[in-house]
Amino acid sequence: MTPPRPLAPILARLAPLLLVLVSSPSVRAEEVRERASLRLRYGVALRNGAQADVGPGLTYDGFTPNDLAAVGSVWA
Repeated sequence: MTPPRPLAPILARLAPLLLVLVSSPSVRAEEVRERASLRLRYGVALRNGAQADVGPGLTYDGFTPNDLAAVGSVWA
């Protein structure tokens, strides 16, 4: 059987959340009305692998500097 955990570390982790919940509304951040979002990302990926099929073996290894992604969202 494990000994019970001390309460102080748990309360230290919960303290910021409790302070926000008990603060007055004027202290809280203003409401943000987000209608749409578009996020673009460009990065470098390190890939390593192989493909098994009936033809000659295909292997790939190295950096791909064109790791591009786009995400869009709209709220009504």
